[in-house]
Amino acid sequence: MEVSPPQESIRGTPWRTSYQPVSYRLDSKLGTEAEFKAMVEQCNATGVGIIADVVLHQTTGSDVAAGEQTGVAGTRYNGTTGDYPGFTGESNRYPDGVTAADFHDYNNGANISDYKNQQEVQEGRLSSMWDFDTSSEKVRQIQSDYLTKLYNMGVQGFRMDAVKHINNEDMKAIKDQMARKVGTSADDIYWIQEVIGNANEAPGIQPRNYLGTGTVTQFDYKSDLNAKFKGKIAALKDLSTRIGDLSQNPNAIESKDANVFVPNWDTARNDGAITYKNGSMYALANAFMLAYDYGTSRLLSDYKYDVNDNGAPGATETAVPDVDFSQTCSTKDADWNCQQRWTTTRGMIAFHNYVHGTAAEHWQDDGANSIAFSCSGKGFVAINNSTESKEAEYSTTMPDGEYCDVYAIQDCSKTVTVSGGKIKASVPAMQAIAIYGGATKATHPDFKVAVDPSTPDVVIPNNTVKPDDQTTTVWYKSTKKWGKVFVHHGAGSDWTAVPGEQMEGRDAQGYYKKTIDTKGEEHQICFNDGGDWDSDNGKNYLIAKGITQVGVENGALSVGNPEAVTGQTRLLVHYKPASDEFTANRGVYVWGKDAAGAELAGQHLAFTGEDCYGKVAEPKFDGTFNNLNFIITTDGWNKFGGDRSAKVAADGTAEVWVDGTGADDVTLDKAPADYRCTAQKVDVTIHYMRNDGLYFNAADADTKVPQWDVWTWNFNTNGFAAKFKSHDDWGGLALASFNNYAYPAAADGTSDFGMLRRYGADEWKRKDGGDDDIKMTASALVFDKATNSAKAEVWMLQDDSTVYTAR
Repeated sequence: MEVSPPQESIRGTPWRTSYQPVSYRLDSKLGTEAEFKAMVEQCNATGVGIIADVVLHQTTGSDVAAGEQTGVAGTRYNGTTGDYPGFTGESNRYPDGVTAADFHDYNNGANISDYKNQQEVQEGRLSSMWDFDTSSEKVRQIQSDYLTKLYNMGVQGFRMDAVKHINNEDMKAIKDQMARKVGTSADDIYWIQEVIGNANEAPGIQPRNYLGTGTVTQFDYKSDLNAKFKGKIAALKDLSTRIGDLSQNPNAIESKDANVFVPNWDTARNDGAITYKNGSMYALANAFMLAYDYGTSRLLSDYKYDVNDNGAPGATETAVPDVDFSQTCSTKDADWNCQQRWTTTRGMIAFHNYVHGTAAEHWQDDGANSIAFSCSGKGFVAINNSTESKEAEYSTTMPDGEYCDVYAIQDCSKTVTVSGGKIKASVPAMQAIAIYGGATKATHPDFKVAVDPSTPDVVIPNNTVKPDDQTTTVWYKSTKKWGKVFVHHGAGSDWTAVPGEQMEGRDAQGYYKKTIDTKGEEHQICFNDGGDWDSDNGKNYLIAKGITQVGVENGALSVGNPEAVTGQTRLLVHYKPASDEFTANRGVYVWGKDAAGAELAGQHLAFTGEDCYGKVAEPKFDGTFNNLNFIITTDGWNKFGGDRSAKVAADGTAEVWVDGTGADDVTLDKAPADYRCTAQKVDVTIHYMRNDGLYFNAADADTKVPQWDVWTWNFNTNGFAAKFKSHDDWGGLALASFNNYAYPAAADGTSDFGMLRRYGADEWKRKDGGDDDIKMTASALVFDKATNSAKAEVWMLQDDSTVYTAR
């Protein structure tokens, strides 16, 4: 049984605060050292080993206030200066604790942004948290002392957090040092390392580098289950080959080295994993994991939450209340989920223990969401991940006989018969059957109830999918001399009242325009001026389900915006004010010539904001420019320096920094060392233009969710889907928000904001722009000192990998 980090941490109710230690005292929000020791001893006495979740990589970050603070057990620390007197080692080995000198100081404490740079990943700050220098003998002594104390208390295994951020040689050295202190071989210490593999990141931080020290987590497993259970589980047939066979995949993790899970406590809080919120699919995914022989299975037992950061029910800043699980788990409606008691879990754990080490064989599927397989004659499982029951005759290597269906019940009141190597069964919707050789009426333990009361009801999902954006903008060019135009629209018997909604216009390109509510369904439209009609000869014009832009002209409907939308170039100027700025109040004078040779007439523009560096101006100009010229000046020509030039990058922005307190002839095109802006919140506006107009493809019956979204993340936020819930004249429009951000920019100017356009939601049927990680450039970000926030706006085009920062 694995337990949450037992060490003292920062105060706070969010679950993640337990992963910010301020000392290695075993006094945490979960209890005292004496209580922890008593739990370990009691569990060991009953044959249950304890695995401790161990945080060695970091201490605290921006979640704590500046200056001196105290942890949940009262230990003082200062997250601003890097002083943590509570990390003393055993027997007060280092009485003054640790200081800033005991942490890495990569790029003056910069956050990680470039995961292709191994040094930055392993020495930079993760989510602003101080990063222990694990190559230091002092740090190794303190951390191996902590592990030794846990081991000597009876802890039998260790789950090491955030290991990709620790050099593999350092990790091995700490384990070896601990092994010497406890007098055992390092190979005999059960050791799980959280290493999130990503082939697009630095080779030195991949899971394979840590296999000499212990096993690793296999995050591809939960992602694959998530994609297939939300698509077609028949595609799981070759799972162990795809993610576990090195001859097929150089980044594979062999079964003996892999720790697998459906979600863990972290991935459960974000998109990209199956959780209890997915209803019966969650129990089915866990059943598959426990039946299919790949990796070491890890089951989560957690609680219900509405906000992803929420800590345990009733948690305060310093304590989690005790829970009587016999009472709490006596109902399926409690705050705690009690997964360990569910009938489906109990049955599948027994199944797993009986068939462990056997390969899946005699795989059978219907090409969609019904699968079955045997486990070398010792067990058989059939899973129905569809909304209708499945009648089938399955082949199995199980001996003939009558077996208990351990997925459905725990008292053997429901059985499955094998006859002549065949099973005729009806598998109910969103349920499974599971039998194994050790569970017959004669051998199955006697239970007083068929189903544990904590077990959730079976939930049959409604798989009807509507577009995220349920509106359509209509452009209409009339061939008649109408003074005004109405669009009359509807579906079935639900239509607007005649004459309909009046359209805007006519505009300079001759179109009338109106955005209408289609309710996410196929829709019909026609036009009139209050008397005369254009209804396509009485047939009406048909808008397919999910289409967000249409034009109607000369009796024909086309998908997309028929009008030309002008491209733009963006200039972003950061100006640290000169000493006379209070009275001078300078702005930016801009001029230039676009790529077609057209002149941009000079214009004086005021600075419109202020960031951590100084004043900010962000003008945008119609047209494509390769360079923009500018002067920092008042409109009366009180200048700082002379003419300057800003080169426009491929993403459409020219970003520069001018230090008014320094030399007046210097213009920087990369952020200076003192540009360290932070934001409590970052709002990113994402535009996406598809030439085919198919943000939602109603004709694709093979995909559960046939629409595009953007999978986005940064160093401080796990991935989530930003949905195109609206649109503008350019294309689809999505919004994404991030918290607690600190500016990092890689050497090539990219930020750590990922922007992957994907089709099919969690199925990941297709990606647009290529298979590599696609990042937003740092020039998209504009910080606002007054509100401690930042914004960004980006544009993406179908079949183009660039994330543009200007339209």
